[in-house]
Amino acid sequence: MRRILAFCTLLLSFSAQSETWLQFGDGIECPDALELRDQSYTIFNDCYGFDPRNPVIETGQIEKEEEYIYFSSRKVKQVSFLQDGTTSLKLKVLLKTDSDFHLQSGLKIFKFKIINVPN
Repeated sequence: MRRILAFCTLLLSFSAQSETWLQFGDGIECPDALELRDQSYTIFNDCYGFDPRNPVIETGQIEKEEEYIYFSSRKVKQVSFLQDGTTSLKLKVLLKTDSDFHLQSGLKIFKFKIINVPN
């Protein structure tokens, strides 16, 4: 029940002016949620965040290109799917549709599904 309430809190914290993607895949027990706005991003995780009422684990700036997304000025509070200690990171966009978003870093592929948040 706690996880359901935390997940509902997570969904309510997203902005209507953004795209919010939930990580999925085999072996992912508690997925990260990636919120992309015009030039910034936030990564949420209600299981691994320090504060379940504010599950932000990473923030920073982004630049989007057709084939790549650049995460920069990263402020990491807790390890996210990015799992890289650098202040900037470049990931290849393998797939971007209305419902799916796949990113690649080296041999790792991160898969996300869109979250439809009611306005």
